[in-house]
Amino acid sequence: MTIKFKGRYSADSVKKYFTVVPKAPSTASAVLYGHDDIKVSWSKCIGASGYAVYYKKSTSSKYVLLKRTTSRYVKKANLTDNVKYNFKIVPYYKSGNTRYGALSSKVVSATTLKQLKQPSMVRTSDGRVSLTWQSISTASGYQVYWSAKKKGTYKKLCDYSSKYVGMSFSVGKGKTYYYKTRAYKKVGKTKIYGPWSTPKAFKR
Repeated sequence: MTIKFKGRYSADSVKKYFTVVPKAPSTASAVLYGHDDIKVSWSKCIGASGYAVYYKKSTSSKYVLLKRTTSRYVKKANLTDNVKYNFKIVPYYKSGNTRYGALSSKVVSATTLKQLKQPSMVRTSDGRVSLTWQSISTASGYQVYWSAKKKGTYKKLCDYSSKYVGMSFSVGKGKTYYYKTRAYKKVGKTKIYGPWSTPKAFKR
């Protein structure tokens, strides 16, 4: 900025310099692309030379730099199961070797899926079997698979939306079957599956 003087001054003008830093992204999202992998993406910031992305567990007080990038997305893999992570996006303007960070940032979060505990199974009074499994608030649904052998080929018994955490069915007498469960999260039209529980044996 050039300031021109009028009147009795020792100089006709003076130049002053300042940096205009970009604003935070208007939109951003954090979604699973694996049960413990998160992708963060955001909208373009006018005037940004790049973006610094920080992350932390929601229970932590300190952010850690994940990456500086000129792209508008980052991925972080192999995070801890069943943990909510916060991601902070800070655009910056670079002049020479100096980065000028935005005065505001955008924070988004996502929670990784967990391995469910073994399902619980009991006989009911009508001779059927009642099977229930662990509920996760961030899950979109659950799957239950069964097999006649612990290390055999498992077949799908059910695929339920998150409001269901149990079912009943009949099994043959004197036979042992194995059951395992897992949670999943819907990301668009894709289902992201969590790890299988340890198989649970049941003999009627």
